[in-house]
Amino acid sequence: MGLTFRGLYGEGSEVVGNFFQLSNQTTLGKSEDELLDHLGKIVRQVIEYEELAREKLLQTAPTEVADKTWRAYGLLKHARSLSFEETMNLLSGVRLGAGLNLITGLSVYTLNKLLIFTQPAHLAALEGRQTGDPELPTARATYVRRVLETEAV
Repeated sequence: MGLTFRGLYGEGSEVVGNFFQLSNQTTLGKSEDELLDHLGKIVRQVIEYEELAREKLLQTAPTEVADKTWRAYGLLKHARSLSFEETMNLLSGVRLGAGLNLITGLSVYTLNKLLIFTQPAHLAALEGRQTGDPELPTARATYVRRVLETEAV
């Protein structure tokens, strides 16, 4: 394949919330068009594998998948303090449920918005705070609740 899977923030980073970064390892001597074509094929293949894995998971453990999904959604909707790692893990569970149509009325746009704006630097900028602010977990939970209340159908 010529690609490496890494944690969300690249080399040396931990996997958070089942989100990964794909990095190309072989670029020397290849044109941009060749690289884009190769990347497009790999992305389609990864999406296909993920869809198959989701379906298999739903077939083999439907109760556990539904429970994980709805617990995650409930915590996101009602928590008063959320760490970044916890938020990513919960959003991952909700994305799984949304991808399997267990949760409806929650758009991928809204989930992606939460994934981006709950990251420490984005949230701090959004809320006018410093990234090390001890109140950031509380602000994160408030932001998540507000988005889910206004954008979930």
